[in-house]
Amino acid sequence: MASASSFPVRTFTVGFGDGRYDERMYARAVAQRYGTEHEEVVLEADAAATMPRLAEAFDEPLGDEAALALFLICAAARNAVTVGLVGDGGDESFAGYERYAAVALADKVPSPVASAGATVLRRLPAGRRERRSQVFRAARFLEAAAEPRAERYGGIMQVLTLAERADLWTPEAKQEIGTLMSAGFLLGPPPAPGTTGLQLLDFETYLPGDLLPKSDIASMAHSLELRPPLLDRRVVELGLALPDHLKRTGRTGKVALRRAFANELPPQVASRGKAGFGLPLAEWFRGDLQVVARDLLLDDRARGRGWFRPAAIEQLLADHAAMRADNGHRLWTLTMLELWQRAHVDAAAAVA
Repeated sequence: MASASSFPVRTFTVGFGDGRYDERMYARAVAQRYGTEHEEVVLEADAAATMPRLAEAFDEPLGDEAALALFLICAAARNAVTVGLVGDGGDESFAGYERYAAVALADKVPSPVASAGATVLRRLPAGRRERRSQVFRAARFLEAAAEPRAERYGGIMQVLTLAERADLWTPEAKQEIGTLMSAGFLLGPPPAPGTTGLQLLDFETYLPGDLLPKSDIASMAHSLELRPPLLDRRVVELGLALPDHLKRTGRTGKVALRRAFANELPPQVASRGKAGFGLPLAEWFRGDLQVVARDLLLDDRARGRGWFRPAAIEQLLADHAAMRADNGHRLWTLTMLELWQRAHVDAAAAVA
C-alpha cells in the first residue's frame, strides 16, 4: 500500500501501560519501515466510561473484549480516513492460532497425565492469576488435553466451563434454558481432519460469530469502513490448500506468510510469536472495574432478572480480587451482557 501511494499511508494502533499487552514498539517498527503517518491510541483503565457506549453500539451481546480497543482505534482513525484495512482472517487463512498446535499436541498427552498436570499447575499462583502467563496457558492446555477429543477445541475456546455455567445460572433460569450444552457440542466437530479442519471450523463459527461483527459494528459506529484483504476468496483458498508444514511448525503458525514477507518486515516483527488482541482485564477488574462490575451485576435491577445467582457473582468477584483466580474475561462478559441488556432491552421496554 505504501509503495502504491503518492502520499504517506495513515496507520493506527492501540497501546497499554501494561507491557504484557502493549505492542506499540512492533507497530512503530513497521510504521517506520514504510514511512507511514502513525498514530497511537493509549488505552488506560478509563474503560468504565467507554463500556456503556460500546454496549449501545452493539445490537447483540458480544463477549470479545478486543471490541473496546477496536472501538477506540476506529474513533481515532475516522478523524483522518473514511476507509481502513484490517488483518481479520489472517489467522484463519494461514493457521496463526496457537490453539491449532495445542489441539495437535493434546493427542500425544495421556488424559490422566494431563489432568494431574493441570491440577498441579492450577495450585501455583501463576496458574490462577494471569491468563497470559506461561504457567496459566500450560494449565489451560492440559485441562483441554484431559477432555475427550470432541470437547478439546471447545474447551480451549470457552470463557466459562459447563460446570461454571451450571453454577452461575439460577435454578429458574436453568429450567427455562433446558439442558446446558458443552462448548464442544455448540461448536460442532471440525469438518475435516487436522489443522485444516480447525481452520474451517473457525471460518464457520469464530469468524462470522465474533471477529467480523466486532469489526463491522465497532467501525461503523464511527462511520468508518473496514476492509479485510486477507479474506479475499483467493487468499483464503490458497491458505487452506497449503500443506501442514507451511501452516505451522511446532507452536509457530503462519509459516508461509512469515516466509513470504520476511524481507518486507522488521526482523522483530517477522519472527514474533502470536500475541492476540487482549486487554489487561485482570488488572482492571482488581481496580476501577471491580466497583463497576459489582454495582452492575449485584444491584436490584440485575438481581430482578433472575438469571444469575448473586452468590456465584460474589464468588467470581472475591476470587478475582484476592488473586485466587483470573476471572477478568468472565467478569467482562457478564458486565457487558448486563450493560447490553440495559441499553437495548430495558430501554425499549421503558419506551413501550
